[in-house]
Amino acid sequence: GAWIKPHMGGPPRLVAHLGLDVPPEPTELYVGRAKLRWETGKAHVIDDTYPHSARHLGEHLDGGPERYILHLLICHPCEPEQRQLYSSEAFSCER
Repeated sequence: GAWIKPHMGGPPRLVAHLGLDVPPEPTELYVGRAKLRWETGKAHVIDDTYPHSARHLGEHLDGGPERYILHLLICHPCEPEQRQLYSSEAFSCER
């Protein structure tokens, strides 16, 4: 197996993971005290300011199954400088 040690992101942001092709071997994502599992077709959105890590519990041999995750970084909507982007005026179709 493999392990990505606990870490946190830099600027406040949200991180979205969508499992595109995840083999059945267990891969776990730890966020704070929560434990999540990546699965094909399922998504997780986490606050990158919390400590998080990942652990692959299976064996990865040459030619073994690969894992594909769509990884998105999103501006945190609670940050003061980001709030105006999410205000109702910003999304209004009326001019």
